[in-house]
Amino acid sequence: NNNNNNNNNNEVFAFEFIEKCKEMFEREELEAKKRDEKEKEDNERYARERREKQKHMSEDDSKMKAAIFKDHLVSWKHEGDPKVTPLLETELAADVRKRFKSHPIVCYEKCRFQAHTCRGVTTIKEIKIALKLIILDTKVQTATHPRIFAYRIPNDDDFNDDGETGAGKNLANILRLRGAENVFVAVTRWFGGTHLGPQRFKVINSCASQALEAVGAKGFEKK
Repeated sequence: NNNNNNNNNNEVFAFEFIEKCKEMFEREELEAKKRDEKEKEDNERYARERREKQKHMSEDDSKMKAAIFKDHLVSWKHEGDPKVTPLLETELAADVRKRFKSHPIVCYEKCRFQAHTCRGVTTIKEIKIALKLIILDTKVQTATHPRIFAYRIPNDDDFNDDGETGAGKNLANILRLRGAENVFVAVTRWFGGTHLGPQRFKVINSCASQALEAVGAKGFEKK
């Protein structure tokens, strides 16, 4: 009798355990589905907001932006008419230099990361200047991903993954969620031989956030 009772108790315990596992898996699947739906809704809303802002962008800014995103890796080279003052020699560039900062390099698992920020940015031309300032550094020119960047300005907000799929988008999401305005941020990554997997995105995001906090960018003010 005792053996029968023990067997019955074991069967009941096993049944309850299986049922609890099923409930847990179903709950996790439901939560994952909700997260996916929310992410989809957020992305669609973000895309609508971007399109609405871009309606107010001037034709010149639209053309400059298209050029930056088409060939931004070599945009540091002087590509204009020799009679025209190079962009980095203009008064605007001198002003951007005062607001631009390259932050200390961070090492993680043999890989190196460096954030770059610029506050008070309101035009596409300032974005182009900031990108040029980054790539002037000869060390950056040797990086695996020289300029993963994102920005938010009055008439536009956008990003570029620079070959690190999803990295620029993550930076753009951070700027959006923190309510950042008139700001540019970029992260340079040098591959050190160790594959970091998803962890690399956390490091990139952390570098960018800490740099923006260091310069007191709107949305990143220290509390």
